Amino acid sequence: MAAAAATTLHGNYKLVSSDNFDGYLKEIGVPEQLIALGNEGDALTEIHQDGDRYTIGVTAGGKTMQLKFKLDQQFDETLPHGVKVKTVITRKGNTLIQTQSGGLDSVIIREFDGDQLTVTLKAGSVISIRKYSKTG
Repeated sequence: MAAAAATTLHGNYKLVSSDNFDGYLKEIGVPEQLIALGNEGDALTEIHQDGDRYTIGVTAGGKTMQLKFKLDQQFDETLPHGVKVKTVITRKGNTLIQTQSGGLDSVIIREFDGDQLTVTLKAGSVISIRKYSKTG
């Protein structure tokens, strides 16, 4: 059963709906001009696992961000607007939980359910929910 769960995390996902993402970005301090760029074009998320190493790539507004990590190990992450945070990503079943700390605390929960990916972003009292569908 674990092998099947691991396979469901692989894939490319296209954004199909987004609620309050601008509010989330404002809450973590992203400047208005970067928020506008992030809303241009289609947002894509790619997730790959190779043994105990994971890669999450997010493409939006012509820019790509990539996280490479091992579960449960803290690493340094630079957000799109240049803010540096400490990040830890854990896995519970088909869910990846990303915790960012360092002045702009945030939690990003990626829940995989078949061909669907739901990403819940939380910062302060702001919550954003983005839904993706698996492609190809």
